Amino acid sequence: HNNLAVALDMQGRKEESSAMIDQIINQYPDYFFGQVSAARKAMIADDLKKAREILNKLMTRKQYHVTEFSALCAVFIDLSIEDDQPDAALSWFDMWEGAYPEDPRLEQYEERIEMLRLFTKIKDISSYKGKRKKKLK
Repeated sequence: HNNLAVALDMQGRKEESSAMIDQIINQYPDYFFGQVSAARKAMIADDLKKAREILNKLMTRKQYHVTEFSALCAVFIDLSIEDDQPDAALSWFDMWEGAYPEDPRLEQYEERIEMLRLFTKIKDISSYKGKRKKKLK
């Protein structure tokens, strides 16, 4: 059902996808990927606190299947970007890449991650220039 919900979402059939995600969450509250979908749904609703609460529960697990860890990293990257925490997003990407370098989903994130790396460098340079100007005064 979760794969069908994702497929519907990719086809732009958002309402059907959302309804199916709700059904999955209600029928299978402990289903890992259903909880990841619930977190994504909270993010879309701009409820980052709720998304983080859902994900923090998933973080209490002692071990993950590689596909679960991949999904967890991806959603934390998206949440970190949405929450203006580029360093956290970069960290999650690095963990994901280190744990599952052959994951084909990494490719979907590489461009955004490179942009974040560049943004972070620019921000560091700007911060350095601001500190340097203060010292000169």
